[in-house]
Amino acid sequence: MPAQPSCDLSSLELHARHLPGPTNASQPPLLILHGLLGSSDNWQSLGKRYALAQDVWMLDARNHGKSPHHPEHSYEHMVADLRAFMDLHGMPKADLLGHSMGGKTVMAFAEA
Repeated sequence: MPAQPSCDLSSLELHARHLPGPTNASQPPLLILHGLLGSSDNWQSLGKRYALAQDVWMLDARNHGKSPHHPEHSYEHMVADLRAFMDLHGMPKADLLGHSMGGKTVMAFAEA
C-alpha cells in the first residue's frame, strides 16, 4: 500500500497589499512576510520605502490579518501558500524578506 501524505498541503489564497514600484524597476518583486501574531500592517512604512526601487507585496500569512483561517498551520503549509501566491501572480522569482515566523517561512521556502 502506498504511503499516505501526512497532511493536505492545499494552499490558501493569501491576502496581500501591493505597493507598485517604478515601471522601469530591474529587480524582482519583494515579498514581505510578517512575524507571529502580526500582519501586513506591520510593514507599511518600510514597504513604501522599498517600493521606491521595486514592486512590494506584503502578505498576511494564513490565520493572520485578512487571510483565511485554516486548522492546519505549519511551515510546510506556509511554504505551499507562498509558492501558490508566486505562481498566481506570475513570479518565477522574488526577493523575500521575513521577520520571526515569516523569516522561518522564507528559510523553509529556500530549502524546498
